[in-house]
Amino acid sequence: MTRQRRILHALATAVLLAGTLTVTGAAAAAPETSVVPVAPRSTEEKPRAAAAKPFTDTCDTLRSRRPALLRAGQTRATCTATPAPERVAAARAANPRARAATADGPVWCSELGDNQYWYTRSSICLDAIPVEFFLINLQTGAIIGSALLEVSQAAELRDTSASWSEYAAIVMLARFGQVSTLNVSLEAACNNGCTATKSNAWGMENLTLFETEEGTLEYAGNPSGQVSITPTYTLTMLAPGAVPLVPTTSWTLPDVLSIRCDNLVGSNPGCVVPLYTPSLLLSWGSQGAGAVMISWAQQYLADGWGWEGVGAPLRRLADTSLQERNRGIICDGTFTRLPQVPDDSCDEFAFAGSYESGAMLGLSGSDCAEILPYIDDVTGQWYIQYLKPVTGSERCVRAHVSRPSNVDVGGELGRFVQRERLLDYEEYWVATTY
Repeated sequence: MTRQRRILHALATAVLLAGTLTVTGAAAAAPETSVVPVAPRSTEEKPRAAAAKPFTDTCDTLRSRRPALLRAGQTRATCTATPAPERVAAARAANPRARAATADGPVWCSELGDNQYWYTRSSICLDAIPVEFFLINLQTGAIIGSALLEVSQAAELRDTSASWSEYAAIVMLARFGQVSTLNVSLEAACNNGCTATKSNAWGMENLTLFETEEGTLEYAGNPSGQVSITPTYTLTMLAPGAVPLVPTTSWTLPDVLSIRCDNLVGSNPGCVVPLYTPSLLLSWGSQGAGAVMISWAQQYLADGWGWEGVGAPLRRLADTSLQERNRGIICDGTFTRLPQVPDDSCDEFAFAGSYESGAMLGLSGSDCAEILPYIDDVTGQWYIQYLKPVTGSERCVRAHVSRPSNVDVGGELGRFVQRERLLDYEEYWVATTY
């Protein structure tokens, strides 16, 4: 048992010693304890961050090719590089209008941090990734003009369609010397059977200081089974009267943000960010005793299945015949319905539809903790009655839960699997609120 788990179990034991519950009938029940819930969580997905990849740096290549360009009669050329963070900060500080320009558009991560990708299971966002454009005098090698720009992106995936759209924008924060305007375009492509059905966000447009150019990109995946898709972006920037060494700078999403499209869950294909582990949210108020059982198991049993930050995640078991086998083993003949529970049924955790089910661990129903969650109708307080001694080392629990509550938890799990497009073995968390 981990130190945190030992502390939780000690707290449970302390409460148990505070009082007992006497039950009439064939046998006396073990003591009871109040259930302390897992800290309530937001129903919204919490975005996670990934480091942004820098744009392609072409200025070193320009310096190496400068003699050849001069022999060819060229006098000016352009290149791009990733600017130092302090240059971007200085440009924003000096120009309030630049800060206002970066706030344009539906970029949902605009308050979360610049120059980082943010992502959930169903969306990817990047606000203000900087790139600097340089105009070079080939005869002297001097920079005779430049422009500091920022690119933003926001993609929204769909759980019932392999098509999705992405907002994209570019803003000019600062300019210097002989660069007053730029002609810019943004194009996208994707791999593994995906097609960019709208591959150009806005065509070739003229961009001036503090101006924002924005548009949308659209994609269509074509999954047979499952495919991993990584879009590639190409930004073309042209200065009037200059020959670009390479007229583009390009980038891809970080590996952690690869998009998976599949047709393995539900009746429609769909796409997600698979490296984002989603959370199944259950409520004591909505799912009742079934949700309370999970709260108790996560806090007082050894594994803390599904409790993010404490226990291991659950993994979806897609084989329905194995699910039924697991349910039969845990809810076997040693489970006897209680007359005081209306429409009593056996509810188990970890779920029968997970690889962490007690049956998948080689356990039977008698190896699990057995409890009765119930609510005090006067105070509204939930309690747990132990139907046999509990040590805290048990790796599963089965509870006496009314069938509607049991079915409600199962229904939420099923909808969650569909919505998050969880494949076999894919991980997820379980959170409970009041």
